[in-house]
Amino acid sequence: MWCTAVVLAAPSSAGHHWEVGKENVQMALSLVCYDSEVHKAMEWVFGSTFVCREMDSAMKVAFDKNIMRKTVTLEGDIFDPAGTLTGGIYGLKGILFGVPPISKPTR
Repeated sequence: MWCTAVVLAAPSSAGHHWEVGKENVQMALSLVCYDSEVHKAMEWVFGSTFVCREMDSAMKVAFDKNIMRKTVTLEGDIFDPAGTLTGGIYGLKGILFGVPPISKPTR
């Protein structure tokens, strides 16, 4: 069983901890346990993704010019410098869910 829980404390290129603080960001791979036989697959799936406590930290990490990696918040929001931005809380209905669908015009 491969299992680690290491807090990320990587310095930026300037030699200082990221603005978000080491307690607010971890490598996703360090948060999962798995059999050693699937280590390479888990590295591929989780290896370059960060998990952040909240959206501000996730955005700063994801779009930092020295990092530019996908981040996920504890709520499930994803920030991806490749261009995708998705949101989080499962089951929460937004304002548009209450708007009735537009019906087809009749002649």
